[in-house]
Amino acid sequence: MFQENLPSYIDSAEDGLADLQGWLDDRGVDLQVQTEGEDALSELEQDLLQRTQDVAGFARDLVEVVITGLFALVLIIVISVYMLLYARSIGDLARRVMPPSDGTREDDFPSRVVHSVAGYVRGQLLFSLIMGVSAAIALWVFGAIGIFEEGRTYAGFFGLFYGLMELIPYVGPVLGAAPPVLIALVQDPLTAVWLVLLFVALQQLEGHVVAPLVFGRALRINPLLVIFALLSGGHLYGVIGALVALPLVAMLRETVVYLREHLRLEPWPVVSAEGPTGLLGGAPVVSCSACGERVPAGDRYCGNCGERVEGVEGVEGVEGVEPVEPARPP
Repeated sequence: MFQENLPSYIDSAEDGLADLQGWLDDRGVDLQVQTEGEDALSELEQDLLQRTQDVAGFARDLVEVVITGLFALVLIIVISVYMLLYARSIGDLARRVMPPSDGTREDDFPSRVVHSVAGYVRGQLLFSLIMGVSAAIALWVFGAIGIFEEGRTYAGFFGLFYGLMELIPYVGPVLGAAPPVLIALVQDPLTAVWLVLLFVALQQLEGHVVAPLVFGRALRINPLLVIFALLSGGHLYGVIGALVALPLVAMLRETVVYLREHLRLEPWPVVSAEGPTGLLGGAPVVSCSACGERVPAGDRYCGNCGERVEGVEGVEGVEGVEPVEPARPP
Protein backbone atom coordinates (compact mmCIF):
# COMPACT_ATOMS: atom_id res chain seq x y z
CA MET A 1 0.00 0.00 0.00
CA PHE A 2 2.74 2.46 0.94
CA GLN A 3 4.71 1.62 -2.21
CA GLU A 4 1.66 2.26 -4.37
CA ASN A 5 0.85 5.60 -2.71
CA LEU A 6 4.44 6.85 -2.59
CA PRO A 7 4.34 8.61 -6.04
CA SER A 8 1.25 10.58 -4.98
CA TYR A 9 3.03 11.66 -1.78
CA ILE A 10 6.02 12.83 -3.82
CA ASP A 11 3.75 14.75 -6.23
CA SER A 12 2.07 16.47 -3.31
CA ALA A 13 5.45 17.45 -1.87
CA GLU A 14 6.57 18.81 -5.27
CA ASP A 15 3.36 20.88 -5.54
CA GLY A 16 4.12 22.30 -2.11
CA LEU A 17 7.65 23.21 -3.23
CA ALA A 18 6.25 24.93 -6.34
CA ASP A 19 3.86 26.98 -4.20
CA LEU A 20 6.70 27.90 -1.84
CA GLN A 21 8.92 28.93 -4.76
CA GLY A 22 6.12 31.09 -6.17
CA TRP A 23 5.58 32.76 -2.82
CA LEU A 24 9.31 33.53 -2.56
CA ASP A 25 9.43 34.89 -6.12
CA ASP A 26 6.42 37.16 -5.53
CA ARG A 27 8.21 38.78 -2.59
CA GLY A 28 11.51 39.16 -4.38
CA VAL A 29 13.38 36.61 -2.29
CA ASP A 30 16.29 35.27 -4.37
CA LEU A 31 16.19 31.69 -3.07
CA GLN A 32 15.76 28.63 -5.27
CA VAL A 33 14.15 25.79 -3.33
CA GLN A 34 12.07 24.10 -5.99
CA THR A 35 14.89 22.55 -8.07
CA GLU A 36 16.92 21.36 -5.09
CA GLY A 37 13.82 20.10 -3.36
CA GLU A 38 12.66 18.13 -6.38
CA ASP A 39 16.07 16.49 -6.71
CA ALA A 40 16.01 15.57 -3.04
CA LEU A 41 12.48 14.19 -3.31
CA SER A 42 13.45 12.14 -6.36
CA GLU A 43 16.37 10.57 -4.52
CA LEU A 44 14.18 9.98 -1.48
CA GLU A 45 11.57 8.27 -3.65
CA GLN A 46 14.12 5.92 -5.19
CA ASP A 47 15.63 5.12 -1.82
CA LEU A 48 12.24 4.42 -0.22
CA LEU A 49 11.17 2.25 -3.14
CA GLN A 50 14.36 0.21 -2.88
CA ARG A 51 14.03 -0.19 0.87
CA THR A 52 10.38 -1.20 0.68
CA GLN A 53 11.26 -3.77 -1.98
CA ASP A 54 14.02 -5.14 0.25
CA VAL A 55 11.69 -5.34 3.23
CA ALA A 56 8.96 -6.96 1.13
CA GLY A 57 11.46 -9.47 -0.28
CA PHE A 58 12.77 -10.35 3.18
CA ALA A 59 9.25 -10.76 4.54
CA ARG A 60 8.28 -12.91 1.56
CA ASP A 61 11.35 -15.13 1.96
CA LEU A 62 10.76 -15.45 5.70
CA VAL A 63 7.13 -16.43 5.20
CA GLU A 64 8.16 -18.92 2.50
CA VAL A 65 10.73 -20.53 4.78
CA VAL A 66 8.28 -20.73 7.69
CA ILE A 67 5.56 -22.23 5.50
CA THR A 68 8.02 -24.72 4.02
CA GLY A 69 9.15 -25.71 7.50
CA LEU A 70 5.58 -26.17 8.72
CA PHE A 71 4.72 -28.16 5.61
CA ALA A 72 7.75 -30.37 6.16
CA LEU A 73 6.77 -30.90 9.79
CA VAL A 74 3.19 -31.86 8.86
CA LEU A 75 4.44 -34.14 6.08
CA ILE A 76 6.83 -35.92 8.42
CA ILE A 77 4.10 -36.37 11.01
CA VAL A 78 1.76 -37.87 8.39
CA ILE A 79 4.47 -40.21 7.10
CA SER A 80 5.29 -41.25 10.65
CA VAL A 81 1.64 -42.09 11.35
CA TYR A 82 1.40 -44.25 8.23
CA MET A 83 4.67 -45.99 9.09
CA LEU A 84 3.32 -46.76 12.54
CA LEU A 85 0.12 -48.17 11.03
CA TYR A 86 2.04 -50.41 8.63
CA ALA A 87 4.96 -51.10 10.96
CA ARG A 88 4.30 -54.85 11.18
CA SER A 89 4.04 -55.25 7.41
CA ILE A 90 7.17 -53.19 6.83
CA GLY A 91 9.05 -55.23 9.43
CA ASP A 92 7.96 -58.54 7.86
CA LEU A 93 9.05 -57.32 4.43
CA ALA A 94 12.45 -56.26 5.78
CA ARG A 95 12.93 -59.67 7.41
CA ARG A 96 12.17 -61.44 4.14
CA VAL A 97 14.56 -59.27 2.16
CA MET A 98 17.49 -59.24 4.59
CA PRO A 99 19.56 -62.27 5.60
CA PRO A 100 18.03 -64.26 8.50
CA SER A 101 19.02 -63.32 12.03
CA ASP A 102 19.79 -65.61 14.94
CA GLY A 103 16.21 -65.31 16.20
CA THR A 104 16.82 -62.95 19.12
CA ARG A 105 15.32 -59.48 19.40
CA GLU A 106 18.76 -57.92 19.68
CA ASP A 107 19.67 -59.36 16.27
CA ASP A 108 16.34 -58.61 14.57
CA PHE A 109 16.94 -56.15 11.71
CA PRO A 110 13.74 -54.05 12.07
CA SER A 111 14.30 -53.82 15.82
CA ARG A 112 17.86 -52.67 15.28
CA VAL A 113 16.72 -49.96 12.84
CA VAL A 114 14.07 -48.75 15.29
CA HIS A 115 16.71 -48.63 18.02
CA SER A 116 19.03 -46.53 15.81
CA VAL A 117 16.24 -44.05 14.98
CA ALA A 118 15.34 -43.86 18.67
CA GLY A 119 18.98 -42.97 19.28
CA TYR A 120 18.57 -40.05 16.90
CA VAL A 121 15.47 -38.87 18.78
CA ARG A 122 17.34 -39.05 22.09
CA GLY A 123 20.23 -37.14 20.53
CA GLN A 124 17.87 -34.46 19.19
CA LEU A 125 16.27 -33.96 22.60
CA LEU A 126 19.68 -33.78 24.28
CA PHE A 127 20.87 -31.33 21.63
CA SER A 128 17.84 -29.05 22.15
CA LEU A 129 18.36 -29.21 25.92
CA ILE A 130 22.02 -28.21 25.62
CA MET A 131 21.29 -25.32 23.27
CA GLY A 132 18.35 -24.08 25.38
CA VAL A 133 20.41 -24.11 28.58
CA SER A 134 23.32 -22.41 26.78
CA ALA A 135 21.04 -19.64 25.50
CA ALA A 136 19.49 -19.15 28.95
CA ILE A 137 22.92 -18.89 30.62
CA ALA A 138 24.22 -16.48 27.98
CA LEU A 139 21.17 -14.22 28.28
CA TRP A 140 21.40 -14.29 32.08
CA VAL A 141 25.04 -13.22 31.86
CA PHE A 142 24.08 -10.39 29.49
CA GLY A 143 21.48 -9.29 32.02
CA ALA A 144 23.89 -9.54 34.94
CA ILE A 145 26.49 -7.33 33.27
CA GLY A 146 23.86 -4.79 32.17
CA ILE A 147 23.79 -5.35 28.42
CA PHE A 148 20.25 -6.77 28.31
CA GLU A 149 18.35 -6.27 31.56
CA GLU A 150 15.42 -8.49 30.57
CA GLY A 151 17.83 -11.37 29.99
CA ARG A 152 18.31 -11.91 33.71
CA THR A 153 14.57 -11.84 34.36
CA TYR A 154 13.33 -13.96 31.46
CA ALA A 155 16.40 -16.11 30.80
CA GLY A 156 14.49 -19.32 31.58
CA PHE A 157 11.64 -18.51 29.21
CA PHE A 158 13.94 -17.42 26.39
CA GLY A 159 16.10 -20.51 26.85
CA LEU A 160 13.09 -22.84 26.83
CA PHE A 161 11.72 -21.25 23.66
CA TYR A 162 15.12 -21.38 21.98
CA GLY A 163 15.53 -25.06 22.85
CA LEU A 164 12.09 -25.93 21.46
CA MET A 165 12.80 -24.06 18.22
CA GLU A 166 16.02 -26.06 17.80
CA LEU A 167 13.80 -29.01 16.86
CA ILE A 168 13.14 -27.20 13.56
CA PRO A 169 16.13 -27.26 11.17
CA TYR A 170 17.46 -24.02 9.62
CA VAL A 171 14.69 -21.63 10.68
CA GLY A 172 14.56 -22.90 14.28
CA PRO A 173 17.58 -20.95 15.58
CA VAL A 174 16.30 -17.75 13.90
CA LEU A 175 12.83 -18.15 15.38
CA GLY A 176 14.29 -18.97 18.78
CA ALA A 177 16.41 -15.82 18.81
CA ALA A 178 13.59 -13.55 17.61
CA PRO A 179 11.84 -12.71 20.96
CA PRO A 180 14.86 -11.31 22.86
CA VAL A 181 16.23 -9.55 19.77
CA LEU A 182 12.89 -7.85 19.04
CA ILE A 183 12.53 -6.74 22.67
CA ALA A 184 16.05 -5.31 22.62
CA LEU A 185 15.42 -3.61 19.27
CA VAL A 186 12.49 -1.69 20.74
CA GLN A 187 14.58 -0.56 23.71
CA ASP A 188 18.02 0.02 22.21
CA PRO A 189 19.23 -0.97 18.70
CA LEU A 190 22.80 -1.37 19.99
CA THR A 191 21.61 -3.98 22.49
CA ALA A 192 19.88 -5.81 19.66
CA VAL A 193 23.17 -5.90 17.76
CA TRP A 194 24.90 -7.46 20.78
CA LEU A 195 22.17 -10.09 21.02
CA VAL A 196 22.43 -10.88 17.32
CA LEU A 197 26.17 -11.43 17.75
CA LEU A 198 25.47 -13.65 20.75
CA PHE A 199 23.05 -15.89 18.87
CA VAL A 200 25.32 -16.04 15.83
CA ALA A 201 28.09 -17.31 18.14
CA LEU A 202 25.68 -19.88 19.61
CA GLN A 203 24.72 -21.08 16.14
CA GLN A 204 28.38 -21.48 15.17
CA LEU A 205 28.98 -23.44 18.36
CA GLU A 206 25.88 -25.50 17.62
CA GLY A 207 26.76 -26.38 14.04
CA HIS A 208 30.47 -27.07 14.45
CA VAL A 209 30.79 -28.53 17.95
CA VAL A 210 27.58 -29.53 19.74
CA ALA A 211 25.66 -31.16 16.87
CA PRO A 212 28.55 -33.33 15.57
CA LEU A 213 29.48 -34.53 19.06
CA VAL A 214 25.94 -35.20 20.30
CA PHE A 215 24.63 -36.88 17.16
CA GLY A 216 27.92 -38.65 16.51
CA ARG A 217 27.69 -40.32 19.93
CA ALA A 218 23.93 -40.96 19.71
CA LEU A 219 24.13 -42.48 16.21
CA ARG A 220 27.58 -44.05 16.70
CA ILE A 221 28.97 -42.44 13.57
CA ASN A 222 31.87 -40.09 12.95
CA PRO A 223 31.04 -36.42 13.76
CA LEU A 224 32.43 -35.45 10.35
CA LEU A 225 29.79 -37.63 8.70
CA VAL A 226 27.14 -35.83 10.75
CA ILE A 227 28.25 -32.49 9.28
CA PHE A 228 28.33 -33.90 5.75
CA ALA A 229 24.88 -35.47 6.17
CA LEU A 230 23.32 -32.22 7.40
CA LEU A 231 24.95 -30.16 4.65
CA SER A 232 24.03 -32.64 1.91
CA GLY A 233 20.44 -33.04 3.09
CA GLY A 234 19.91 -29.29 3.37
CA HIS A 235 21.50 -28.64 -0.03
CA LEU A 236 19.48 -31.30 -1.84
CA TYR A 237 16.03 -30.98 -0.23
CA GLY A 238 16.14 -27.93 2.04
CA VAL A 239 14.37 -28.17 5.39
CA ILE A 240 12.98 -31.64 4.70
CA GLY A 241 16.40 -32.93 3.68
CA ALA A 242 18.07 -31.56 6.79
CA LEU A 243 15.33 -33.00 8.99
CA VAL A 244 15.56 -36.57 7.65
CA ALA A 245 19.29 -36.67 6.84
CA LEU A 246 20.48 -38.00 10.20
CA PRO A 247 17.73 -40.65 10.64
CA LEU A 248 18.53 -41.94 7.14
CA VAL A 249 22.24 -42.06 7.98
CA ALA A 250 21.43 -43.99 11.17
CA MET A 251 19.32 -46.50 9.22
CA LEU A 252 22.02 -46.84 6.56
CA ARG A 253 24.69 -47.49 9.17
CA GLU A 254 22.60 -50.15 10.88
CA THR A 255 21.89 -51.82 7.54
CA VAL A 256 25.57 -51.95 6.64
CA VAL A 257 26.50 -53.37 10.06
CA TYR A 258 23.76 -56.00 9.85
CA LEU A 259 24.82 -57.10 6.35
CA ARG A 260 28.46 -57.33 7.41
CA GLU A 261 27.46 -59.60 10.29
CA HIS A 262 25.09 -61.89 8.39
CA LEU A 263 25.88 -61.76 4.69
CA ARG A 264 28.30 -64.44 3.58
CA LEU A 265 29.42 -64.46 -0.04
CA GLU A 266 30.45 -67.85 -1.39
CA PRO A 267 33.79 -67.96 -3.24
CA TRP A 268 33.76 -68.44 -6.99
CA PRO A 269 34.35 -72.10 -7.85
CA VAL A 270 37.54 -72.93 -9.71
CA VAL A 271 36.78 -73.54 -13.37
CA SER A 272 37.58 -77.13 -14.32
CA ALA A 273 36.59 -79.53 -17.02
CA GLU A 274 37.18 -83.09 -17.90
CA GLY A 275 40.39 -83.53 -19.79
CA PRO A 276 43.90 -84.75 -19.46
CA THR A 277 46.01 -83.89 -16.43
CA GLY A 278 47.47 -80.45 -16.73
CA LEU A 279 44.42 -79.00 -18.50
CA LEU A 280 42.46 -76.03 -17.08
CA GLY A 281 39.02 -75.76 -18.64
CA GLY A 282 40.18 -77.99 -21.48
CA ALA A 283 43.31 -75.92 -22.18
CA PRO A 284 46.90 -76.86 -21.29
CA VAL A 285 48.36 -74.95 -18.35
CA VAL A 286 51.80 -73.94 -17.17
CA SER A 287 53.05 -72.63 -13.84
CA CYS A 288 54.40 -69.09 -13.57
CA SER A 289 58.06 -69.20 -12.64
CA ALA A 290 57.69 -66.04 -10.51
CA CYS A 291 54.64 -66.76 -8.36
CA GLY A 292 53.68 -70.35 -9.18
CA GLU A 293 50.17 -69.40 -10.33
CA ARG A 294 48.57 -71.67 -12.93
CA VAL A 295 48.35 -69.97 -16.31
CA PRO A 296 46.80 -71.31 -19.53
CA ALA A 297 49.66 -72.23 -21.82
CA GLY A 298 48.40 -69.87 -24.52
CA ASP A 299 48.78 -66.79 -22.28
CA ARG A 300 52.05 -64.92 -22.54
CA TYR A 301 51.74 -63.11 -19.17
CA CYS A 302 50.70 -64.26 -15.72
CA GLY A 303 47.34 -62.90 -14.63
CA ASN A 304 48.45 -62.85 -10.98
CA CYS A 305 51.82 -61.07 -11.05
CA GLY A 306 52.06 -59.88 -14.63
CA GLU A 307 55.37 -61.57 -15.33
CA ARG A 308 56.05 -63.02 -18.74
CA VAL A 309 55.41 -66.77 -18.80
CA GLU A 310 58.11 -68.87 -20.42
CA GLY A 311 56.37 -71.86 -21.95
CA VAL A 312 55.13 -73.44 -25.13
CA GLU A 313 51.51 -73.96 -26.04
CA GLY A 314 50.66 -77.59 -25.94
CA VAL A 315 49.53 -80.41 -23.80
CA GLU A 316 51.09 -82.52 -21.14
CA GLY A 317 54.47 -83.81 -22.13
CA VAL A 318 55.42 -80.77 -24.21
CA GLU A 319 58.60 -79.04 -23.07
CA GLY A 320 57.91 -76.00 -20.87
CA VAL A 321 54.50 -77.28 -19.82
CA GLU A 322 54.18 -78.42 -16.25
CA PRO A 323 51.24 -80.67 -15.50
CA VAL A 324 48.89 -79.35 -12.83
CA GLU A 325 46.17 -81.30 -11.17
CA PRO A 326 42.73 -79.83 -11.93
CA ALA A 327 40.79 -78.42 -8.99
CA ARG A 328 38.30 -80.75 -7.47
CA PRO A 329 34.80 -79.37 -6.95
CA PRO A 330 33.90 -78.93 -3.29
